[in-house]
Formats: sequence, C-alpha cells, structure tokens
Amino acid sequence: MAAVRLMGGCAYLVTLTVRHHKGHRLAELWDAVTKGWSAVVGGGKLYADAPGLLGWCRVVEATQTPRSGWHLHVHALWCWSGDIDDTEAQRVAFRAWARWDRALRRSGFDSTPVRGIDARRVRFAADGSDDAVGGYFTKWSTAPSQVGRRRIGSPYTGTRGVRGSAGHLQGRWAKWVKANGSVLASPSAASGSTVSVRTSTTS
Repeated sequence: MAAVRLMGGCAYLVTLTVRHHKGHRLAELWDAVTKGWSAVVGGGKLYADAPGLLGWCRVVEATQTPRSGWHLHVHALWCWSGDIDDTEAQRVAFRAWARWDRALRRSGFDSTPVRGIDARRVRFAADGSDDAVGGYFTKWSTAPSQVGRRRIGSPYTGTRGVRGSAGHLQGRWAKWVKANGSVLASPSAASGSTVSVRTSTTS
C-alpha cells in the first residue's frame, strides 16, 4: 500500500458475496466461491477491464449463524498505478460481479447486484502511514484465526447465537484455511500468475 501511495496510485476494497442458506455445506460454498473468483480474474479479464491495474489481493472470510449457516465472502484489494474516478471503479466492479455471478450459477448458487458487490475507495492515512486495509490483509497472511468475543475464524466474524462453542467453529474454519489457503495474490499484471498463501493459524 505504501508503494501505491508513493506512485500516486489508488486502491479499492471490493466485496463479493454469495446467497446461501443453512443447508449449504462449507465445502460446497468454498468450491463455488473459488470458482467464482477464478472467473473474475481468469484469462486476464480483470486486467483487460481495468487499465493501469497493478494487481490484487483476495481474502475469503467466513461467518456462521444458526439461522443462515456458513456464509463465505470475498474481500479483494485492487490497486492501480494512477488515480481513477469512482465511476470507472464501479464499472470494473460490476463487470467483475457479472462474471462472479455466472460462475456461481454454474455451481448452483447465485448473487445479486444489490448485495452481491460492493466497491469502496481506500482512503490513505493522512500522516502517510500504511492504512488499516493494508494491515488487514497483512494480518490475514500470518494469523487468520485470531479469536475474540464475537469471532470464529476471521478478523470480523460474528458468532452471536451460534450453536456450539466459538472455539469449535474456529477450529473447523482454521483447519479448512490451513488446508486450502484463504489468501490469494497476483504478484504483477505482467506475470499473469498468482500466489496462494497457506496461512498459519494461532489460538
């Protein structure tokens, strides 16, 4: 994030969600979300839609409630080498969501343009320090399962009213993250390759 700021670039935090119910299993939701993200970035589509895009970093988060079951969603950080206006960012985000939704439907899921996509500009810290968003992604690369009073296996996971202990749910999600990785990053637009981070877990 510091490099983006210094070069006069900008960043957007993009969230993609999938509709779900308590009958959906964690494994099938993960499979749908993984395929959905592949459709968003696969074949260089995101770079083709977004001139000047430096790269992205994606995290999968999970929440779990008795009423709705497991809910997986993607937070992605998109960084540009220069400044873009919000209209352009929203255009790129909506086209990404369209690919996301088509892929979800092939897996038996879907999304909506109202709640399925959100893109917000990252405001760099006034003092020139790294912002909270950059710190959030850095935190996930080392400790995705930090647990607090209202957390399961991610930094912002609500557990109010969950059947069973938060520790049990945390353990299940932590094992899933360790086996599958929750952080995915593109090193550069030129390489076209991605890096998957098998994150470590802490109690």
